[in-house]
Amino acid sequence: MIKRSLSRALTFISDRSALMLSESDSAVILKLREVFRNSGFVIGFQAINTVGGFLLVLLIARYLGSKALGQYAIGASLTGLVIGILNFGIQGILIREISKSPDNATDYLGNGLGIRFFLTFPLGIGISYFIAILLGFRGDLLIVILLMALFTCTSSVTGLFYGAFQAFGKFEFQFTIASTYKILSLIGTFILLRQGQNLISIIFLFILLQFASIIFSALLLNKKFFPVSVKIDPKFWLGFIRESFPLALGGTAEFINLKSDALILGTFKGDVVTGIYNGAYNIYLGAVFLPYSVAVAFLPSVSNLFNVSKDKAFRLFRNVSLLILAISLILTLGLFIFSKNMVLLIYGKKFLSSSYPLMILALGLPFISLNRLCNRFLTAAGLQKWMFYIISTGAVFNIATNILLIPKYSYIGASITTVITEGLVLGLQMWKIYRYDKTC
Repeated sequence: MIKRSLSRALTFISDRSALMLSESDSAVILKLREVFRNSGFVIGFQAINTVGGFLLVLLIARYLGSKALGQYAIGASLTGLVIGILNFGIQGILIREISKSPDNATDYLGNGLGIRFFLTFPLGIGISYFIAILLGFRGDLLIVILLMALFTCTSSVTGLFYGAFQAFGKFEFQFTIASTYKILSLIGTFILLRQGQNLISIIFLFILLQFASIIFSALLLNKKFFPVSVKIDPKFWLGFIRESFPLALGGTAEFINLKSDALILGTFKGDVVTGIYNGAYNIYLGAVFLPYSVAVAFLPSVSNLFNVSKDKAFRLFRNVSLLILAISLILTLGLFIFSKNMVLLIYGKKFLSSSYPLMILALGLPFISLNRLCNRFLTAAGLQKWMFYIISTGAVFNIATNILLIPKYSYIGASITTVITEGLVLGLQMWKIYRYDKTC
């Protein structure tokens, strides 16, 4: 019911947007409607994922406290950084290439799975362990980091299957599988916590459910679209990684912009402060789900439209940009005004301090929302190298500013750094897109 209502609402908005285009722009109108249709499924999943994420953080905070929440944030930040690089950015290229030519699906997915299992898994877990030891993490935190590395690796495999579904325009399959995973993980977490289990048991549950998602996704793709197999083709791997690696570096730089603050906070201020900041940051990321969903649905459509006309692709980009900007401004206002109420409702009085970084982070919502759209447009245009250059600039700025501000201003400094970084990256991406529009 929720998904159907959202789809109808988005279809209505898309029809209004279509009126702004001339009759000669029928390809743009069709693709715009396709974006909104797919957005309905993505938004449905993101809604469940966001609510589930809120409840998960709430359960960890209330049952295990800010220390466990801080450990979870540190583990996610460290392993996400390492494995983000070792994902090699192949998911974005996989979506683009299968969207353009579905006959290539078997080769791209099969070799993508080979890269994941034989490169990402062993290197990701090993390097995460080495860095954790180097940073002085021991005991339960070290175990959490290792398990989070395994979980992140399995999630990256699931992500390839989701990419294949997106490329075929079957967002409803991703919606069903991912939503089922989120609901089961939330129910399982609640049961484990009620039985007195700790964070390590919860992460074990997440890993098992991710493996189940991988198996089901493979069976569904094999039945509906094409045979799924793991391929080992070193020549294909090399070309695949060479083309996609700028996306990996760009994605890693983006991850640094999003998550380095938790790792630096954990190093300088400890688990508890990291947990307080992470409470605010989870609400902030949750608020991005609606504009982010539109951006995710945008990539397959604009990739296909580039084959027809670059001018029409730019028209689609401008229309979707206006929609995302409007949504994000409304969310910013609500989050800024009701930050304390939201923190009290979700976490309780023990996390009241989270409301202060949340008010600052709310100001960055328009920046981060439009950044997601620009990322996908640059990928569709084949400008992933420029995306890497821009986001890397933001990552260097983010790390330097966090190291400068966090020791003195703690999570307030981290919040300010996040907002400024997202604004910087957005400005550079829009500049590149403007230049590309003028020269193509």
